[in-house]
Amino acid sequence: MGITPRDLKPDNSMVDDQSRVKVLDFGLAKLREPVGTDTSDATSLLTDTVTEEGRILGTAAYMAPEQASGRRPFVGDSPISTISAILSKEPESVLQINPSLPRQLEHIIRRCLAKDPSRRYTTAWEVRNELELLQQEVAGGTAAMGPAPAMTGSGTST
Repeated sequence: MGITPRDLKPDNSMVDDQSRVKVLDFGLAKLREPVGTDTSDATSLLTDTVTEEGRILGTAAYMAPEQASGRRPFVGDSPISTISAILSKEPESVLQINPSLPRQLEHIIRRCLAKDPSRRYTTAWEVRNELELLQQEVAGGTAAMGPAPAMTGSGTST
């Protein structure tokens, strides 16, 4: 049997003196049980009557964007069509959903969702650092907000 933590955040974890991460709070964890008679690696999630679509659980500051906005970046009518969308489509721009957001946020989200793994951030620390920098720019009034201005003309003079 195993446990999948579902409210992972700094307050629920610590690093011990051997640099091992320890999860301290499993309040929203999901239990896993072996499937069939082979208990080596085959596991499946146990049913959970607490969670259901549309119900908000966990800590708001650490929620996935779709939990907070109600919109997933990739949508399909079935699991297969959702996987197809993940593999072949680009998500809608967050600036189209909310034009008042900082332009840099669009860049950060696009990089997180990049199809090519080499184009994504390599660590969560990188994402955190980018978001903290953006937060400072927004607080300082230096962040570029909203969609980029449309280009007019050829950009060259005669």
